Amino acid sequence: MVAIKTYLRPGVVAMLLLGLLTSGCEGPVAVSDASHPPRAPSALDHPTMPSPSDAPSPSVTVPPIAVTSALANVREAPECDATALVKLEAGAPVQIAGDPRSGWYPVEISGLEGWVAGSVLDGPGIPEIAQLCGDATSAVETSEQANVRVAPSCSAKVVTRLAANTSVELTGDPQSGWYPVKAGDLEGWIAGSLLSGPEVPQIGQLCGSTIADQLSSTAATEPIGSVRIYGPEGGGNYGQGFADGECSNWHVRVVNQSNTAIAGFTFTSVEAEYVNGYSDASTQVTAQAPAPVQVDAYVAPGTEQDVRFRACTSTPYPGSGFDLGVTPSNTIIYHWVTGRDGSSNFGW
Repeated sequence: MVAIKTYLRPGVVAMLLLGLLTSGCEGPVAVSDASHPPRAPSALDHPTMPSPSDAPSPSVTVPPIAVTSALANVREAPECDATALVKLEAGAPVQIAGDPRSGWYPVEISGLEGWVAGSVLDGPGIPEIAQLCGDATSAVETSEQANVRVAPSCSAKVVTRLAANTSVELTGDPQSGWYPVKAGDLEGWIAGSLLSGPEVPQIGQLCGSTIADQLSSTAATEPIGSVRIYGPEGGGNYGQGFADGECSNWHVRVVNQSNTAIAGFTFTSVEAEYVNGYSDASTQVTAQAPAPVQVDAYVAPGTEQDVRFRACTSTPYPGSGFDLGVTPSNTIIYHWVTGRDGSSNFGW
């Protein structure tokens, strides 16, 4: 076995002995290191579990709320002839339950699900939509004594006679100048020439000798005068309205300056496309031009009327962010009640 010897210098031994003599018998001397100060306690020394109040709350998506702007039917499907499940008064709140379809919105009311036309809804994200069917109801007045008839015809049975300035409710779309109304508990039809209100344009006399004599005298002859249908070039609110899925809404004005009533017109499209944005970087998707739309719009001689209608493509909607643009023909064909046709400029 080899002994290992350690040699200490005399100075070092003296220092060690001095340290032992001065320390007494209280044990080893604590040595501090000024270059490494004591560490402050941290949460890591005593880990704790978060309390329930500290845990993040899950996000909850609240369906958007809309309000009916008029008397509205909640229907079983997004169609005017679908079964009406319930009728809501104006100002009734509903929850929007999904994406719109052709101007209709899926809604939920107290557990009942159905569809309401966007034309009778007000709410965030809901654009102004032209009346889709007879779901809107508004009040007008009789401008003079008026007969309420069982059908939209001068020869139809009279249900009752109303005095001038009697308030009635419009319950649907007009037909050949006649308006479906409700007066108290009675429902029927009143000639538009006897009604006054923002929803009713100026209409010439429908019953009596004026129209009847005119039709019999002009049926075999060419109507005198012209008809002007103001489209996109008319400015203001006329022309193509907003896009709505696979359809575009239109607003035109028919001015009848002839001696014969107008029964309607045919709207023809030459092309259509979906556009995502309106810049050089926008995406365009070619769509099938809508089929010709036969628009019923009775316009009496010497009067004018605003007309709204929709033109829809058969090309499926490509998705959110796209708008449908429809280019109309430069001319539009209108139809006199005598069966004869005429044409009006209808260009950009």
